[in-house]
Amino acid sequence: MLTLHILQGPDKGHTFDITHTPSLVGRDSPDLPLTDNTISRRHAQLIKKNNAWTINDLNSANGTSVAASKMSRPHVL
Repeated sequence: MLTLHILQGPDKGHTFDITHTPSLVGRDSPDLPLTDNTISRRHAQLIKKNNAWTINDLNSANGTSVAASKMSRPHVL
């Protein structure tokens, strides 16, 4: 299982336990619904493959960052 902790924005302090793959992150997501207006409706996707989780930006308007670095390709978490 993967746990996502929201560190800033209006959803700060929320925690999501991710148990299925793929899981969609975004304002319109049934999996990880966020209310921050800087998050796209379909912002990113979390995928588990071979016991490793990967995050992939879905061409979101503001991009996706991991550890304060903007991603340019899928990133293994």
